[in-house]
Amino acid sequence: MRPIADWDHTDLHALIDAKVQESLTLDYKQSDALKATDGVKKEIAKDVSAFANSAGGRIIYGIIEEGHEPKGIDSGVDPAEFTREWLEQVIMSNVAPRIEGMRIKQIPLQGGRAGYVIDIPAATSRGPHQSADKRYYKRFNFASVPMEDYEIRDVLRRSSTPDLSLKFALTVTNQDQTTSLVNAILTVNIVNRSNEPAVYSSVHIFLDADLQVSDIKNFERAGESELTYGQHLHLLKYFSRNLLPSNHQPIWRERPFLLANIPITLNPSICYVVGFDISCPGMWKQRFGTITQAKDLLMDEIKRIEPNNDDD
Repeated sequence: MRPIADWDHTDLHALIDAKVQESLTLDYKQSDALKATDGVKKEIAKDVSAFANSAGGRIIYGIIEEGHEPKGIDSGVDPAEFTREWLEQVIMSNVAPRIEGMRIKQIPLQGGRAGYVIDIPAATSRGPHQSADKRYYKRFNFASVPMEDYEIRDVLRRSSTPDLSLKFALTVTNQDQTTSLVNAILTVNIVNRSNEPAVYSSVHIFLDADLQVSDIKNFERAGESELTYGQHLHLLKYFSRNLLPSNHQPIWRERPFLLANIPITLNPSICYVVGFDISCPGMWKQRFGTITQAKDLLMDEIKRIEPNNDDD
């Protein structure tokens, strides 16, 4: 998906057309979830803090949702009454400490109305974040639920140990008009959300067996595994690599480490599963996501692959 700063109503329609489901990092809400009442303000703070205390993500106001799938865009809110500054102040006044790096984008809709997208980074050195009711929340099964003591301690750990993750981006190179198959480069970067650098790390990349891909440069072919996603069983190939001081520099916060550029061939009408697990002293993380973009959307320059489940 495009950077939040560039979003407009076409990005909302793209989510609807591609049937992108809610997940650990994505939540749809109708516009009437924005009201100037104390109860609603606390609910907004609860949801935002839950995203920050988990893996980060986006809350989109203005989407009609059914069965965790987006079904349409609603009438929006009056942007003169519910401004971007109002929403930012609600969050800042009801979440402590302040969430660094949070971005709010107003989306103009028909009739002079508006929707909103809140882009929330995962908590790092300032986490965990407490809501107005003096509780700590996390994302679980599409909801914001109270955190257990060990989970609060885990977020606190992020300031003293690395917090590594992989970011996937898809760049289309060309499309065969006869077969409709798309050639693309899947770029994989390691990012560190903690101030603590990672010196040692071990990575597995999982790729749907239906993706046409050769062995990945600098990786070893490790084997195969299976994953049930939705109602379908996917066979995955996985590749491994160990990053040691002898072959790379430490991975610092805000300095992505290019792990691989993977040439792939895919059919835009098929849902492919990709994922990773990564570990280093003090942490282990696993994520899976899907490439589910329709043909015309896939031809955009960059697409984010959103995680759909969390096995931390």
